Amino acid sequence: TIEISKPLHIGHGNDITYRDGWLYITHSKSGSVIHTVNAKTLTKGADIPIHIPKKIKKNPSFNGIAAMETGFALKMMGSSKIIVLDADFKYKRSFKLKKKFIVSQGMEWHDNKLYRVYSNYQKSQNKVAVFDMKGNLLRLYKIKVKDEAEGIFFCAHKFYMSIYRKYKKKGHKKQYKSRLYRLDKVK
Repeated sequence: TIEISKPLHIGHGNDITYRDGWLYITHSKSGSVIHTVNAKTLTKGADIPIHIPKKIKKNPSFNGIAAMETGFALKMMGSSKIIVLDADFKYKRSFKLKKKFIVSQGMEWHDNKLYRVYSNYQKSQNKVAVFDMKGNLLRLYKIKVKDEAEGIFFCAHKFYMSIYRKYKKKGHKKQYKSRLYRLDKVK
C-alpha cells in the first residue's frame, strides 16, 4: 500500500532524512529553514529556522540533509559547504567538500562519513563520493547507468540509490521512470 499525504507546501523538496519519527526536508528556495513531516501521519510539522554565522552566508538555502549520530549535516545550495548542527539545530561548525563534481544530489551520513550523490542529469556520469567530516574525499564510486542519480540512503547494512529517467516514446508525451538500486559495494 502506498500512502500519499495531503499537499505539504514544502516546495521542491531537494533531500530528506529521518530521525525519531520525523522526516526532515530541505528546499533550495525556502531560505534557512528545514521542513518537518510526521513519518507516521504524513502531516506537516513546524518549520525549523536555521541560524548560522553571517560570515558564512546570510540567509542560505540548503539542498542536502543527513541525520548524523547526534545532529544533522546540511549542504548549502550553490556551494560545497557543509553545515554541521547539533541535535537542537544549533550551528556547531562548517567545512568545505574538497572535491566538486557536476550536479550534487542527495546526501547520507553513515559511520562518520558523508556520502554525496552526483549526476550529470540524464547522462551516464553518476557518482557516489565518500567524504570524511573534514571534507576530504576518501573514495569515489562510478555508477554506470544512463539515468540520473538523485538520492541515497542507508538501511539494513546496504545503501540504496534512487534513479530517475525521462524518456519519450514516438508520438507520446515525455514519461518518467524511477528505480531503486541497491549498492552492495559502497562501504
